[in-house]
Amino acid sequence: MKKELVPMEHLNIGEFNRGQASKLIRGLAENDKTAFIQKNGKPIAVVISYE
Repeated sequence: MKKELVPMEHLNIGEFNRGQASKLIRGLAENDKTAFIQKNGKPIAVVISYE
């Protein structure tokens, strides 16, 4: 069974700096999603659900 392709979310590094990292990562993991982490509008990292 082929997995459906969905666009990646784009999260700002500022959200992680404001103490939201745990909440954001938990949300991505629970929904089996992937997200770009951006700084000044440019991707600097990717967070991928383990599943």
